Amino acid sequence: MPNTITNYGPKTWIENRESGVVKSITVKIKGWRDINNDDGSPKYLKNHLLDRGIDGYKKSYGDYTSNEEIEETYTLDIPSEHQTDKVFYLDKYHVHDHTQGNDGDVEYQEKFKEWMKLLKDDAAFLAKVESVRQQLIALGEE
Repeated sequence: MPNTITNYGPKTWIENRESGVVKSITVKIKGWRDINNDDGSPKYLKNHLLDRGIDGYKKSYGDYTSNEEIEETYTLDIPSEHQTDKVFYLDKYHVHDHTQGNDGDVEYQEKFKEWMKLLKDDAAFLAKVESVRQQLIALGEE
């Protein structure tokens, strides 16, 4: 039975906005088998080298935006008290865009934390995550 890797964002989320306000998020639940090639590199989950080039900072990490083996989606409706018109943007190098000022960033992050809590408490969402995991296990260790 293979080990599995699942990821559900937030980089792959789709924010569904009405008049600029986040009303729901479509969460992509992605999964890979955790199997390595003979050279030790991941067979299914691609690695991504983050090289900022400024201070010699380099880090290799799983590229969770890469092609998954299994994907399911789940849409979470956001209760009105957790909706926002703020945005939080990180580019491919994890550099933060501060164009809306720190207050907007703080509000977005507070709402985001609530969305994560809602997801982790949502039985239907957790069932989807488990479904992805079971499908990966069914693929075996080929």
